[in-house]
Amino acid sequence: MLLGLAFSAANDLPAAEKALRQAQQLGSEKDLVEASIGMLRIQARRLSEAEVILRTVLLRDPLLSGALYNLACVRALRGDVAEAAALIRMSWHAGFKDPDQLRSDPMLAPVRAHPGLIDDLIASPIRHCGTY
Repeated sequence: MLLGLAFSAANDLPAAEKALRQAQQLGSEKDLVEASIGMLRIQARRLSEAEVILRTVLLRDPLLSGALYNLACVRALRGDVAEAAALIRMSWHAGFKDPDQLRSDPMLAPVRAHPGLIDDLIASPIRHCGTY
């Protein structure tokens, strides 16, 4: 699983997906692997595919904070700022409490452009990241 994320960070998306699928075959948790593949689709700007994958994962595990966060990014990129903000808040309550990420993620710029939607989370001194 970590190898897949390393390839993702290096922007080698085909190698990342291959490593993630191998990790799943070796016993890595299905929802985490599929949520990570959803993240790869976001990186490739294949937003429709990413959304389908992430929503499918969230039907099985609605508290997977990383999948909630990444779906928020998809919705923000597609212009649905209200749903993106709601998903960010759900992700926060599920354990993804990273004000620095909320402040700096370029995909969330449309949400940050609307004062009051997530300003309280960005200003929070709390930092904690649960299961991603």
